[in-house]
Parts: sequence; structure tokens; C-alpha cells
Amino acid sequence: MMLSNFFTKTVSSIFGSTLTKGDPIKPTKLEEYAILKSYQNIYERNKLKRPLSSLMKIEHSSAIPFGASPKTVSEQMTSIPKMALFNTQGVNRKILLFDEIVNNQAVQIEMHFHKNKLFFFKLMFHEASPNLRINMMKSLISTYQVKDVDLTLYSIFDNFNNCIQIRDLATFEVHFTAMDSPFFNTLVKAITKSDNQLIADYHLTSAPVINSI
Repeated sequence: MMLSNFFTKTVSSIFGSTLTKGDPIKPTKLEEYAILKSYQNIYERNKLKRPLSSLMKIEHSSAIPFGASPKTVSEQMTSIPKMALFNTQGVNRKILLFDEIVNNQAVQIEMHFHKNKLFFFKLMFHEASPNLRINMMKSLISTYQVKDVDLTLYSIFDNFNNCIQIRDLATFEVHFTAMDSPFFNTLVKAITKSDNQLIADYHLTSAPVINSI
């Protein structure tokens, strides 16, 4: 079984490499992904932050590159995932949620698929101490060989336009996005179609009112 390069090199460097299975970790709110604009927000946040270039390839691991199937991912992970399925405006998504324990540190990993290809995943630390947050960012800087800056203000990009972004909120999150995934082209088309439909519906419903004035 295998965890990500980031997970093994970064998390294990802080807590050690022992993996154990424990009670279910605090559930994440997967229902937010029922709304397509949740993914648009992820994409736009990556673009809005200052870019950092890395020569190191950004991926989960050599065995789980972006584009990997749910079956491949599940075979490589150490825990049995929970699964959520969404199909909004014809855009299908499958999410696998893995719970991991690394030396008593709880970590959740979301894996997002479109047409059975991995395009986005994130690590979530619900009980992240200030020291963990600092060490995680230092390890990212070291692993991806970028300049020593406040990573909450930056997005890291590799030569394949894959991206890493830190979300330092109540839950400490590390997001990994394949920015060139076909999913995002499909997403834009679906959102544009939906917005145009809303405008059309507005004109249809408001026209009789205007004519009656």
C-alpha cells in the first residue's frame, strides 16, 4: 500500500511513518461539491494567488498520477473509502474519502474523479496545531524546492500546470489540482449554460409582467 509523496515525505517526517487504523475521523461536508461552482472556486483561487514555479512534479505518487482511476487509487491507499456520487447538469463526479491515522494524527484525503479520472485531491487536518501548520509549509517548500515564503499567499505550479494550494483555516488543508484536466473545460461549459438558462428563464417569467404594466 502507498500514500502520496507529499504524505510520506512531509507528514511522516513530522510524525513518523507508522500507519494505524482508528475510529472514523470527523466527517467532511461532501455535499458542498453538489454545486459545480465549488470547483470553479477551487480553480479560481489557484489562479488568484501569486504563482511559484517548481521543477518537481506535483502528483499523489508515481502509482497514483492525475488521471488515475478510482480502482487504482483504492488499491494503493491504506483505508477503505467512503464514496459520494454527483451528477449536476450532466457533469458526473465521484469522490472517495479516505481516513488515515499517522502516529495519532488524523488526516482525511478526498479524491475527486470525473469520468473515472483523478483531477483533484486534498489533505485535511482537522486538529492541526500551529506547529504542525508551520512544519507542513516548511516541508512543502523543501519538497518542491521553492523559495521560502508564506505559502498561504502563493500557489505552487509544476511544468504540467498541476497546482498545490494551502488553505489555512479552522481545518488545515492542502489542495492538489490538475489545472489542465478536461473536467474544468466541461465545468465552464456547464456553468455558462446554466447561467444563460437562468437569464432566459428570467426573461420568460418577467415578460408577461412587463407587458401587463
